[in-house]
Amino acid sequence: MELTLDTGNMLCPVLKISGVILLKDVEKFDDTLQSLVTAPTMNKLVVDLSKLENWDEAAVASLLTFIKDWQNEGNKISTFGLNEELSADLQRKGVAIFFAIYDTIDEAIASLDKV
Repeated sequence: MELTLDTGNMLCPVLKISGVILLKDVEKFDDTLQSLVTAPTMNKLVVDLSKLENWDEAAVASLLTFIKDWQNEGNKISTFGLNEELSADLQRKGVAIFFAIYDTIDEAIASLDKV
């Protein structure tokens, strides 16, 4: 599991999540995500899931909690790049409706102005 925050995009920061996130990784994952919620200078965020290889229910729940907390702070967030297998898994679990997942970074960034 690797998380990196890319602030080089002029429109908004991009959180890149890669690798595999399992229950054993969730505490570190949560801590990293929650540190972003308290970052006072960011009010928009795009999450890049294109390099995410696999995740379990604990990781999905952690990301959902982060999205909810981020939005409750008045911020805007969207995601992009989730592969078909993981996207289908979210559909099967009935939680896909809680994610705004786009195919490209441009679509994800554009969606922030619509929300």
